[in-house]
Amino acid sequence: MEVIDVDFEIFSEVDVTKVGLHNYVTHPSTDIICMAFSQGHGVTKLWRPGRELPKFPAQYVLRAHNAPFEKAVIEFIGVPKYGMHMPQKKYDCTAARAAYMTYPRSLENVSKALRLPLLKDKEGRGAMLQVTKPRTPSKNNPHTTWFHDKERMNKVYRYCIQDVDVEHHVHEAVINLPPFEEKVFALDMEINQRGVYVDEDLVDAAISIAEQNTEELNNSMFWVTGCRVSATTKTKQIKTYLNDVCGLNLPSITKDIVRDLLEGDAIPDRARRILELRQKGSKTSVAKFYKIKAWMTLDKRIRHLFMYCGASTARWTGKGPQLHNLPRGLDIDKEKAIALIKRRKLVLLQEEYADPMAILSSCIRETFMAAPGYTLIAGDFSSIEVRVLAWLAGQQDLIDMLDAGEDPYIDMASAIYKVEKTDVDSNQRLIGKIAVLGLGYGMGWKTFQAQCGTYGVQITEKFAKLVVKTYRAKYTKIVQFWKTIEETMLTALTCGEERNGKLLVTKHERNLKFHLPSGRDLWYIDVGTGQNRWHETCLTHMTVDATTKQWVRRETYGGMLTENIVQAIARDLLAEAMLRVDEFFNIVIHVHDEAVIEIPLTDAKSAMPKFKQLMQVVPGWAKGCPIAVKLWSQKRFMKD
Repeated sequence: MEVIDVDFEIFSEVDVTKVGLHNYVTHPSTDIICMAFSQGHGVTKLWRPGRELPKFPAQYVLRAHNAPFEKAVIEFIGVPKYGMHMPQKKYDCTAARAAYMTYPRSLENVSKALRLPLLKDKEGRGAMLQVTKPRTPSKNNPHTTWFHDKERMNKVYRYCIQDVDVEHHVHEAVINLPPFEEKVFALDMEINQRGVYVDEDLVDAAISIAEQNTEELNNSMFWVTGCRVSATTKTKQIKTYLNDVCGLNLPSITKDIVRDLLEGDAIPDRARRILELRQKGSKTSVAKFYKIKAWMTLDKRIRHLFMYCGASTARWTGKGPQLHNLPRGLDIDKEKAIALIKRRKLVLLQEEYADPMAILSSCIRETFMAAPGYTLIAGDFSSIEVRVLAWLAGQQDLIDMLDAGEDPYIDMASAIYKVEKTDVDSNQRLIGKIAVLGLGYGMGWKTFQAQCGTYGVQITEKFAKLVVKTYRAKYTKIVQFWKTIEETMLTALTCGEERNGKLLVTKHERNLKFHLPSGRDLWYIDVGTGQNRWHETCLTHMTVDATTKQWVRRETYGGMLTENIVQAIARDLLAEAMLRVDEFFNIVIHVHDEAVIEIPLTDAKSAMPKFKQLMQVVPGWAKGCPIAVKLWSQKRFMKD
């Protein structure tokens, strides 16, 4: 089938990052500026509206950098407005292929990381940023107008053509997705297009209450400061007032500084009240309601929520409202809270709960739900990383315990506190849980102590050291794996290949790849050695910084390598399960190690056994891995 490289430049009154891809391409103002294309690796040509469409074959493979975007443009603008025809469900995405190898996803950054002979057109990019968005309205010209003059447009045409040429260089530099991953990527596009239903009434009500709360907090701030601070967001005004009037000496009022001051008792009452108002007014979790509202489509669904190979382990990450990063929330009766929220009166929440904003934040997850007449069923791989880690490291006693259905958290707590398993209480089990989930990747006592703090548990240095020591003495095979996997990588770097149990590490030019049991490769790019802070030899590699998204060199070590490998294998187990499940049901959400289907209410009871059977299949390559699946069925998306 012929491959056609395509890149569109689009103009619109709306921002795709703020409203989501579906709302962007279906907005009345959104239209095509031009399309650059190359057929059969030929010369890149340009089409723009008003000219005759190029003659594409009846069946073709569309190749693009971020193919879901080009697909959406063709489907919602190109087909109905210009008579284009869709590819036959076959897409080759160079962004996905780059991300699969752990290179940057953006065309600009991946071309630099690959050291390509051709890079993006910087001058053209500046013109593109102007042409694709409307001018800022002014007093003299309040109407929507565009920077569509001939000079700028010509720069954008050249920019679009050069993008296709750069994309072709990326295509030649990165590997094709393996056949299994092609299926996973196709399913990813389908799930993103399907979307998940949203409780619009709950979203609108939550926004209304949040705005009432903001107004109340701002009014309180205004009066308590003698009309000198107009809002809880005015950090400069607040700091000046606290220093000049309350006698404090604050360099800033960051979240941590405010928290530390409030936990102490050395500040005046007025300063404490101001800081309390600032703390309440700075909570950002309820901002997700605004994002959900902006991304919601006319049929009350949100689409394109998941990013294929968003993490270096190939796990998915979230987009838009970020389902992968929802607040843990309070342990409350959610339906009761939702009923109160929907009455849209802040005072009613204040009468029932001490912190109304915490209640709103706790109900964000529940805004995602099944459509009318349907319900959600979720299958969750129980403690999957613990299970994969035990299987990978050969920690047989832990495998046997999990196979027997015993609780590893109680077992660990029993060892930590030196009590019988039957005598372990809920607080002790929580420490055991944090230890089992957190210490498997070489975590030290300081980090463990901080980790306990995120669960609201404060422990001493002495106790943190005891827990770490207990874990490492109990699970010696896991500890040994941290060391041997680092040695395996160093040997492969020198000798070209080395095996470690279920893993084979091979060198590929400047890169190393772990051949996982699933058959997939986990890539490490431009691997080398350096010195760590203890002046010891360590492994380094190039990777995308999770925060800045820049291409940087990072150190790695046995514990981190173990974490990456375990998460990669857990991801492959979920990906295989999703492919099996979606042959029979419609997946609408998948988060971490959980897949959620939407199914008619009348079919829910009969679907549960089939869904569980599909989820808990142990692939041949994972024989012996103690997989377990928990199911729940609810109208709303919930945390089990």
